[in-house]
Amino acid sequence: MRWRWIGLAGLAAGIGLWLWLRVPSAPEREQDRTPAEAAVETHAATPLAEGAAAQLVRTDALVPQAPAVEASDPSPTTTERPNLALRAPLAFLVVDTRGDPIAGAEISLTGTRTPRARGSHFGWRIEEQLGRTDGAGRLVLMYPKWTTLDDDTGWVTYRVAHPRYVTHEADARVAAGEERVVLQLGSVLVVSGWVGKPEAVVTDVRVHLPWNVDIQREDWLPRRDGRLTTTRVPPGRHVLRIEHESAEHGRRWSAPVEFEMSANSELELHLELVAPLRFRGRFGDEVPRPVLEGRIAIAVHRRAANGQAGLFLRRDAAVAADGSFEIGELPPGDAQYVAMCRGWTTPQVETLVGAGTEHEYRAHALPTVELGDPQREFVVTLEPAAKLELALQRPDGTPLAEATVHCWPNACWTVGLCQTYFESRDWRAVSDAQGRVVIEDLPAGGLNFGVEHGEFQLPLEPPGDPAGDRYRRVELSSGQVARMELKSEPLKP
Repeated sequence: MRWRWIGLAGLAAGIGLWLWLRVPSAPEREQDRTPAEAAVETHAATPLAEGAAAQLVRTDALVPQAPAVEASDPSPTTTERPNLALRAPLAFLVVDTRGDPIAGAEISLTGTRTPRARGSHFGWRIEEQLGRTDGAGRLVLMYPKWTTLDDDTGWVTYRVAHPRYVTHEADARVAAGEERVVLQLGSVLVVSGWVGKPEAVVTDVRVHLPWNVDIQREDWLPRRDGRLTTTRVPPGRHVLRIEHESAEHGRRWSAPVEFEMSANSELELHLELVAPLRFRGRFGDEVPRPVLEGRIAIAVHRRAANGQAGLFLRRDAAVAADGSFEIGELPPGDAQYVAMCRGWTTPQVETLVGAGTEHEYRAHALPTVELGDPQREFVVTLEPAAKLELALQRPDGTPLAEATVHCWPNACWTVGLCQTYFESRDWRAVSDAQGRVVIEDLPAGGLNFGVEHGEFQLPLEPPGDPAGDRYRRVELSSGQVARMELKSEPLKP
């Protein structure tokens, strides 16, 4: 699934919580990939074998935290009785930029969205729907008419792949008739590295690309000289890095490089491979020793100048009781960190995120560091954590006990991504007999939270709006306690 890749930190967490409270998502199925069917012209064309060193690695691809939620009809689009067994046909027409049909394009259906929640996404739950277009560029596949027992299907997400064209992923509105897909001819990209001097060519590399460049492992083919090449790069500005590991050189990374491709063009990138960097240091003296439950993470990223998706690699580590830490094996690039321990968190400053793009906004972002000197030790300054205290009530004003409060404190990186501070840390608590909830060790700034109970829920905001949210937002200050009193309403069947 693909989302718009930049958004406000609060909106990201709010949408995540909205989906958790309202739209249970089925697990997504990994899609099998079809190997490239055509060789790169004039060069050897043996697809890479499983386990070969030359392969695409997507573990550091930047993935946005929240979708763009469009206005939707809150009511189902059909008056039929819900039936999860019902199927319906979805027709496709695949053409090139001149409008000529493309035969042999592989189309797979990957998920569904409901008309009430355009930003939702449900993994594919019925039998696999996969096929190839005929000589007229057409194919009909089946989709489930109902996504859940509450919502019919409004959109179907799909993927179209062809060896000569850029892979296309999008949504098809099921009520709009035949889905017309226009594929673009890909450009040729050749990639290699070097260690010590440019003449010492290294072809055994892994290629790291952002999420919006859908190039799979089998899309990279070795030329006769061993250099990797692909014909699947779409026109536009992109960012890339390569990685190499061997007994001779150890692990090596290239610096991220930005490049631009035009339609049906060719570009060769020959990049220097350097030793990995490290982030080493200690917490500042303001943090009492021993440091309890200390954790630190660093993110190395790079984004294309036009604001498109970029590279993102995050590494986490525990902090010792004396406040020391070390994170190694880092590639070159822009770096920021986030840290916390019991009672202390990273101070954040208001920063312009996505500057110069249509998506720019101001958010509380994390401190930056300049990696490079392997002997340098960083001193990480922390500030006292905030605390949230809630008084939860039933509709009649009596205390609501045994309600679970979930919080999602966000770490926002200037590359345009917001994430939960630490996945290993759980910010939740259960209300006591007096309906009281206390959650500690929260960073200053905006915080979204939700309440879960077997009989009661928070009212919608705005009140009465079927598309409203049941989460709440609070502004926290360093070392301070934020208090709120919230009244619930009965769960609706």
